[in-house]
Amino acid sequence: MVGVPRSTGCGLCVKRRVRCDETRPSCGNCIKYGAECPGYVRALKFVSGKHVRRIAAADPGGSRSQSPQPAPSPAAEVVPSRRLEILPLVDDLISVRNATEFMPFIGLFEGLPDRLGDRGTLDSAVYALALHLRGKEVGDESLVVKARGTYGKSLAALQAALNHPTEWKSSLTLCSAMLLCLYESFAGTTRPDSWKTHASGVGRLMQLRGPESHSSAWDISMISAFRGMIDCFLASDAWRNVWARIRDGDIYSAFVDDFWTCFSLCPRIIRLGRDLRLRTAAQQFVDPAEVFALTVETEELRNRLLRWHQGFSQYIPPPEEVPATDPGALYPTVLTYPTVWIGSLYMGFWASLLILQATLKACQYPGDFPLSNQELVDNILRSVECTSRRLLGPYRVGYSLRIAVEFAGPRERNWIRDRLHQSSASFAATTPTEPQYRDLLIIA
Repeated sequence: MVGVPRSTGCGLCVKRRVRCDETRPSCGNCIKYGAECPGYVRALKFVSGKHVRRIAAADPGGSRSQSPQPAPSPAAEVVPSRRLEILPLVDDLISVRNATEFMPFIGLFEGLPDRLGDRGTLDSAVYALALHLRGKEVGDESLVVKARGTYGKSLAALQAALNHPTEWKSSLTLCSAMLLCLYESFAGTTRPDSWKTHASGVGRLMQLRGPESHSSAWDISMISAFRGMIDCFLASDAWRNVWARIRDGDIYSAFVDDFWTCFSLCPRIIRLGRDLRLRTAAQQFVDPAEVFALTVETEELRNRLLRWHQGFSQYIPPPEEVPATDPGALYPTVLTYPTVWIGSLYMGFWASLLILQATLKACQYPGDFPLSNQELVDNILRSVECTSRRLLGPYRVGYSLRIAVEFAGPRERNWIRDRLHQSSASFAATTPTEPQYRDLLIIA
């Protein structure tokens, strides 16, 4: 049954049993006390299942037995929707103005408008992220504060959905978790790297759902947008070609997917290389067969990346050299690209080569490399001016800079850390931390 409340005041005034002036969009009481007005749309609760009149058998003791009522699932509860508030923010994210800036996320964002109002969990996650991005873009701290409050409520709603026997597997629940992870990467509510905990949880949720649950175009767009933040289980055969289902002959998308396949194979090589270096430093026995196997695996991946770059360069114009415009530039000329995301791909390619070449060096690899570590670092740093523009600039350059800083000289390292400090104001994930990559990346 649907309960219809008698009062026409806002939800908070009804709950407090005080008179509401019914001002829209926020009533006077909520404005006066700084509370977030929930609006005037009533929560309707539906209990799934057919209504059946039951006539209880007479009980000798005079009492009637009652069958227990099933608890409604979160999916069955319709919450007061902020759809009218959220839609303009989402429309702005997918507008022509932001089409390039949010390109990897457009497929995910474009699926949101039709799904708003279905789950309070998703609504609040979208609202928190969109408010934060808008607040940072226009410099409105009140929007950032409001986003943080919404984020806290959304976390509680997400936890309830994850604990539900069926709702945890919903695509809307997965999307909510992803959006909150993105929010955390920008806001860093507790610490700059807290997004990693969220990303680990998202990766675990994807694994529990399984590849077969990511079959719709929107599901695939979600994992395509998020694969830069999740663990390397995507390297397995079951996951590797999930997003290829919606490629539809797009050559550029095929190159992007091929790069991410190579990228997903790097963590294993990093781990094996680190183990080798630690055992060597401790003067422990190292099996030559293990070193040989790691050398072969690393060289194969490096050659695969080089082949990828060769094909990509034939399809996409190579970067162009232009005079630097940044007063603090390290180089008189910098590299520019057709789009900032192409620049990000090039930077990721060079950063991955740095990792692989460091691993080969630890394996006593006898050959030379086409590009030295210094050349790779220079290419990455010369790409920052073009690729780091606008709101998602730190997202595009953060990974490559954090790799390059461990291979750079003192002057370049100071410049990188200054850039990371500057960008951390809008993207917490780039906040410089204590040196922790040197052992991981096996630098001699």
